[in-house]
Amino acid sequence: MDLPLTLTVELGRSKMSLKAILSLEKDSIVQLRRIAGTALDILAGNQSIARGEVVTLEDTVGIRINEIIDQK
Repeated sequence: MDLPLTLTVELGRSKMSLKAILSLEKDSIVQLRRIAGTALDILAGNQSIARGEVVTLEDTVGIRINEIIDQK
C-alpha cells in the first residue's frame, strides 16, 4: 500500500466572481463559509476521509485528526 496520494486539508470554501479574484492583493481577506472552530475536512484525492483541527508544535503547523469518516 505504498502508493503516493495527495492529502488536502480544507479550511473552507467561498464563491467569488472572477473580477473579485483578480482584485485580490497581499493582505486581502477572503471570507470562508465555515464557522470558526469547526473541524477541518481532510481529503485523500477528492474523497473526504477524516476531520481534524489545526495544532502548532513549536514552529510547525499540523493537523490533529479527531474523526475518521466511515466510507460505507
